[in-house]
Amino acid sequence: MKKFILCLILTGLLSGCSLWKTQNSISIPANMTVEQRQTFLSKRHFWTMQGRIGILTAEESNSASIEWRKEGERTHIRISGMLGQTYARLSKGPEGAKVELSDQTYTGTNAQQLLYRTTGWNIPVDQLEQWILGIYTNNANYQNNTDGYVEHIYFDQWQMQFRTYKDFAGLIMPKKLRVTHPEVTIKFSVHGWQFTKES
Repeated sequence: MKKFILCLILTGLLSGCSLWKTQNSISIPANMTVEQRQTFLSKRHFWTMQGRIGILTAEESNSASIEWRKEGERTHIRISGMLGQTYARLSKGPEGAKVELSDQTYTGTNAQQLLYRTTGWNIPVDQLEQWILGIYTNNANYQNNTDGYVEHIYFDQWQMQFRTYKDFAGLIMPKKLRVTHPEVTIKFSVHGWQFTKES
């Protein structure tokens, strides 16, 4: 299978922090404690993250913009370059996973394996979306920083490091995140978060 290689130089992207709202956005409680934030976010199953992603291996280094949308049991990830051109879309749900490239569509049962087979990007989708909000739900192997927010999460041979948190319109959320594995390093720089009502 031909590898999908992105060699993008991203310019002109938003660099600020935002918690954008739409008609379906939920209200964010003010002045939550660390414990209240953990409880609040652990109940959020409809959210969108936008930002940049970089992947570094021994052979290559690639970067792109990313939109990660969680809708209950379904996940949609869009990887794109400058001017909003879509390079790949990943969708997954109870029926399985699907990757759409510019010329072909591929299906499989495991989102991580399918994405790697079709694009060469090794991203542990199922695990990341459980904890990318900066919570430790269903994982006892974690460490907090001095402010009480999650700093490290460990699973299998992977380590998530929440390097920076920012105030996104009153809600403390991850801004910079590094995910490492013996064979790959994944970096996220988040520009915005959105939380919507369950449909």
